[in-house]
Amino acid sequence: MEKSLKTYLMIPLLLTLFLANTEVQADESLSVPQENPTSSDTSLATPASVSNRNLASVSTSFESNLDVEEIEVNELINSNMVSLSNEELTSQEIGSSVTTNLERTYDLSINTQVASQDKSVETTTEREEEPLAASVVANPLTVTQKTEMMTVSYQDNIPKDSELLVAVWSNKDNQDDIQWYNLQNGQANIPYTNHWEYGLYHFHAYFRQKVTGKMTFIRSEEVMLDQPQLETKITTTSQRSFDITISNVPGYFHALYVPIWSEVNGQDDLIWYEGQKQSNGTYKVSVDMDNHKSSTGLYHIHYYEGKPNGKKVFVGQAIYNQPVPKAPSITIKSNNDRTFEVTIRDIPQKYHKVFLPTWTSKNGQDDIKWYQPSKQEDGAYRVTIDLEHHQFETEGYQLHLYGESGDKKTFLGGVSHNQPKLETQTQVTKVSDDQFTVTVTNVPSYIDQVRIPTWNDKNGQDDIRWYIAKNQGNGTHSLTVNIRDHQYESGLYHIHVYGNAGRVENIFLNANTTYRVVTPKAETQIQALTDTSFEVTVKNIPSYINTILLPTWSSKGGQDDIKWYTGQKQKDGSYSLTVNSKDHNFDSGTYHVHIYGRTVEGRLLFLDDTKIEVKEISKPMAILSIQNVNHQKGTFDVIVSDIQSKIGVKEVQLPTWSETRGQDDIQWYIANKQENGTYKITVNASNHKYSSGKYHVHLYMVENNGRREFVGAQESDLNVTMSNLQVGSASQGNYQIVNKVIYLDAGHGGTDPGATYYGQQEKVLNLDMQNRLKSKLEALGYSVVLTRSDDQFVDLLPRSEKANQSNADLFISIHYNAATAPTVSGVETYYYQYYAEYPAKINKAYHNNAERLRLSASLASNIQSSVVGTSGAKNNGVKRNTFAVLRETTAPAVLLELGYLSNVEENRKIATVDYREKLANGIVKGITDYYKMNF
Repeated sequence: MEKSLKTYLMIPLLLTLFLANTEVQADESLSVPQENPTSSDTSLATPASVSNRNLASVSTSFESNLDVEEIEVNELINSNMVSLSNEELTSQEIGSSVTTNLERTYDLSINTQVASQDKSVETTTEREEEPLAASVVANPLTVTQKTEMMTVSYQDNIPKDSELLVAVWSNKDNQDDIQWYNLQNGQANIPYTNHWEYGLYHFHAYFRQKVTGKMTFIRSEEVMLDQPQLETKITTTSQRSFDITISNVPGYFHALYVPIWSEVNGQDDLIWYEGQKQSNGTYKVSVDMDNHKSSTGLYHIHYYEGKPNGKKVFVGQAIYNQPVPKAPSITIKSNNDRTFEVTIRDIPQKYHKVFLPTWTSKNGQDDIKWYQPSKQEDGAYRVTIDLEHHQFETEGYQLHLYGESGDKKTFLGGVSHNQPKLETQTQVTKVSDDQFTVTVTNVPSYIDQVRIPTWNDKNGQDDIRWYIAKNQGNGTHSLTVNIRDHQYESGLYHIHVYGNAGRVENIFLNANTTYRVVTPKAETQIQALTDTSFEVTVKNIPSYINTILLPTWSSKGGQDDIKWYTGQKQKDGSYSLTVNSKDHNFDSGTYHVHIYGRTVEGRLLFLDDTKIEVKEISKPMAILSIQNVNHQKGTFDVIVSDIQSKIGVKEVQLPTWSETRGQDDIQWYIANKQENGTYKITVNASNHKYSSGKYHVHLYMVENNGRREFVGAQESDLNVTMSNLQVGSASQGNYQIVNKVIYLDAGHGGTDPGATYYGQQEKVLNLDMQNRLKSKLEALGYSVVLTRSDDQFVDLLPRSEKANQSNADLFISIHYNAATAPTVSGVETYYYQYYAEYPAKINKAYHNNAERLRLSASLASNIQSSVVGTSGAKNNGVKRNTFAVLRETTAPAVLLELGYLSNVEENRKIATVDYREKLANGIVKGITDYYKMNF
């Protein structure tokens, strides 16, 4: 049966690689099939390297891009033998060469067809080889394990025209130790040192024809090579050392490596020892605990065979429990509040010096100091430690003991210590409503300055002050705190105590003290005098306040009417104020009054707040009516007449929406004042999603004081249907429809900066002008559609496509100009000119439409005239061109060139906001004139 086996892909290559030579190069990567692999990991793999003991150089080069995973090889597989089918492949079919170090060229047995462009490879095989004769021996390939090696034997006949090769490799790591052996006279020895692992080994036998070099698979065998059973003897040589003797080590070991580490802290003390071979064949390793951080307890001992190629192979392990040696004793006695004495006994005689590195737990080991205790007559060691050397810390002292033997220091033990300290006491005494005294007692003797950080509980530590207390003698320090230094805050105060000792600053002493300051609470009274006025009176003012300020505002409009009043001081010490609503836009509703006091040094302090309700005065009035309802056009007029207001009307606002979908189509219209004094707007259904049915109109008036008042409401039915409504827009070719929608196209953008001169980019200026126009047009009731609202690149055709899909009445493309001659200046406006050599792509029906051209010319003329009038720029006139955005846009379209950036003088003007505002005002006026002239 035939099947494709990618895992046996490399066999045809092997058959060719060993042509006419008995030796194979060690670094040649070959792939050998295995019989009955034990796992997926033992299937075919490419070896990393092959020993060069008996093998000569073989190199391969492929002229085609051969993807070996696409080659199919037909193989016959049974339980005892893997053999190739009767196939013979030729080099003419693959176009590849194999060259040995003898410079002989042989044919690869692979049929390869290489495509000239995609280099894909198809491989086929042809059955031309005669099948091998059946073996007369049941199991001709045998492997015998010996002390130093394995012997592989072949007990059947070897064809006279062939030689027998056996590939040998261990099961682990993908054939990285594969070796090829020539079984001369049917036998070869396999030294264990030639291979890198223990466990399962594979033996594959091949016949190689001496003349053709053709390789034929014969048989495979597997052998389990057990790792040696080493024996360990451990002898304690001292309290801090032991010897390891390893026996039963095979003679073929090139080296024996012994990694050792203690159980403590993982493998942080791991050391790799090399066993020293003894005359009796054992290996010895001597271990000093000092090399393992003096760790006691469990030690791990592993054994690795050292291969000649440097590879280390695990062969066993042992453990050992090191007894805990008698530790030296360390005793500590405090002398006073700044020193303590350390006494050390039971130091082993091998150490001629001892060291005592000492530090506190705070901030790591930043205060570490290595002390060398002095040896006493009784054999003990003693040293005195002063807190001065450790930043006067009292807690968390760590003392480690090291013994020195020769030039080596060994850790012997450690102890911790907390130095007793005086408990500093703090007392607080009230002096007045705004002062208190802090007294600190029981201060340590080494403190030469007491610092007292103090702050109020409000707003964190924003008012913290570090005071220096005055030394009163006998360990007592004191100071007086004034709340003016703490923003005159009352409430809870926090008091901490720190001390300085020489160069060591801010030694913490105490933090358990708080004090609550109680100051007079201002009392505020408020009462109405008339419908539009009220009086505020403030009493119980703290003595350190000399001015009362009363900011007052109404709830309407936030604090837009806020006024800061100064209270008038009365004979009884109170302050009063009268407020009139006329000074607050006649606002009614809630008025807020806050009370602030100004101290002698000018600090403003919040004291109190109050509020009062003020009655509403008469509101503006007007008559709201709906006229000229046109169901055919989908429009109606809203008229506001008979306006009455005490302080005058600044603006008339008419929010309008259809009832169809709530207020999702609401538009806030600003009514235009007519010559007869009325205000008027025209509502178009196109601005309200062409909704049919009831429309709601509300009237709001903004009076001259800025207050906006609701005045009234009206409703109207507008029967809008597709059959009677002229739907669409100029952007769809209906030039009679007016939607008051304007499309603005900011030229260039993103990767296209446009003209760039004297630090200014056209794309930035175009976007700036677009935003100015949008704001102004929307304030006049127009809707605006944009090509882009930020710095992005949009190609020319998509700009027109977006415009043609909108309800826009007209299209305006915004640009600034440039010329090679630096003296050229001025503004010009373009509209479309037809050129046969530039045919329309998406606007074939309307690009040369007479009505579109007429309206475009009118728009261009109005804008050009207005821009020149408002800016004073040089008038370069209205021009025509076949620019893509003018050609492909259905609505009346113009392209504006608002000045030459290449002209240094004009560039400077364009750089100013004032000049760009003039340009924008001119464009807006041109647009509104266009609407008045044509609709």
